Amino acid sequence: MIPDLEASFSLLREYRVPPHIVGHSVMVAKVSLVLGEAVNAAGRRQDFALLAAAGVLHDIAKFATLKTGEDHAQAGADWLEDRGLKSVARVVGQHVRLQLDVDKPVDEVELVFYADKRVQHEKIVTLEQRFIDLRHRYGRNREALGSLEEMKALTTALENKIFRPLSWVPGEVESRVAAAEGNRHGHVADYFRQMSVLHQKYIDNQPDI
Repeated sequence: MIPDLEASFSLLREYRVPPHIVGHSVMVAKVSLVLGEAVNAAGRRQDFALLAAAGVLHDIAKFATLKTGEDHAQAGADWLEDRGLKSVARVVGQHVRLQLDVDKPVDEVELVFYADKRVQHEKIVTLEQRFIDLRHRYGRNREALGSLEEMKALTTALENKIFRPLSWVPGEVESRVAAAEGNRHGHVADYFRQMSVLHQKYIDNQPDI
């Protein structure tokens, strides 16, 4: 079962996710959808409903786990699994640690993972910019810095895998998302419109934290 966007935002409210995390998650969902559309055009079918829901929900446990020290990706996956949302839980659970197989076709797990690494707060950035930010925030010691370097190498390999069959390059992600935001037709445009409305409602009625 995959929740629609209204149900996904209801889950964010139920778990009292702060608006700044929701804003980041909405942008991750948008990047995931734009990439999914491009991958579909190249011949590999992606599930837009799964990309939208998993993008919106990927950080559902991030705020709560700041206090507990838990792995927020695993905690979020567990919460969603308990609700019977297994396909979304599978994507959410791997948005921090990904087992990459460059020989397998691109899937929704990889697109959400990659999109998350292209969005710093609510802004689309390059991988280099994103990992500079991650090093500043999480590179507390040599081990942490080493893990981040490994993740950067993996994400770069994933970027190459995603864009190899596409007709455009990673530097165009921001302009492609902007174009989709202004589009009136198509499935991705429909998801963008729904997210914009639901995001604004969320901001207007912020949950008590």
